[in-house]
Amino acid sequence: MNRRGALQRSLKDVAEKSLPDATVRRLRVWRHRRYRTQYVERTVRHRYGGDEFQIIIRSPYGERYDHDWSELAEIALLKQGQLRPGALVFDLGASYGVIAMMLASAVAPGGRVIALEAHPDDALLAQENRDLNGLHNLDCVHAAVARTSGTVVFGHNGMVDDGAARWGSIPVTAWSIDDLADHYGMPSVVFIDVEGFEHQALLGASRTLREGPDWFVEVHSNELGRYGTSSALAVVECFDPKTYDLQAGVDRLVFVPGVGAVSETTFRPFTESPPDLLHERFFLIATAKCA
Repeated sequence: MNRRGALQRSLKDVAEKSLPDATVRRLRVWRHRRYRTQYVERTVRHRYGGDEFQIIIRSPYGERYDHDWSELAEIALLKQGQLRPGALVFDLGASYGVIAMMLASAVAPGGRVIALEAHPDDALLAQENRDLNGLHNLDCVHAAVARTSGTVVFGHNGMVDDGAARWGSIPVTAWSIDDLADHYGMPSVVFIDVEGFEHQALLGASRTLREGPDWFVEVHSNELGRYGTSSALAVVECFDPKTYDLQAGVDRLVFVPGVGAVSETTFRPFTESPPDLLHERFFLIATAKCA
């Protein structure tokens, strides 16, 4: 860290210790909003998993999309199962919508992707990226996924609030996965990337789990405790071994100069995974045995 960065960090620590919590919260949200709003928007064109899309980049996070992307290992694996033309897919935690667009391409013709994103800025951006590329089989919905439908409080940092309101509080419409299935139809594939809220999402999917779609879950082991989940094993145990085969892998998306983003994730049976996997962020794929 350079001298300027160290000074900024020191001032931040002093402020958080000396100012009232409400003031610190407002400053934190203001700084985060300023960080995003000062970003100079641009539109890029790249190949993502074999398809060429235009993507609007509106924040530093979006820089990852200013590259060609190889096909993601999790998408390639799910294509061996129910991710195929005509399938209905739920993408829960869609962010910019880029992976939702890749999924929409995988299920065309005849398939459909329902993409939920809770952060209002990113939900709007996902819709704009969808429209820019004319993907009529992709529906972008500003909503969160939760154990029960209703309303959840969301933070400006892109996570469901854990009750501390450290990043502000944005009320967002919430859907349970079972209620989504009632509304849109039973999915063939469910993608979940919700920053530690994945166990809560799965607790609202009992009927859908019994129906046997294929699942991809990004498990944020170090964030689960914010929402009352004791360990990543609770996420794994949502999948009945009589119904599902489980595979796991650590995220290995590597940015190679002159090449782009290359997915080097390797999946293997969960039972063969090292014990310390449950203490890090990892990918879990559950494929239905009857598919």
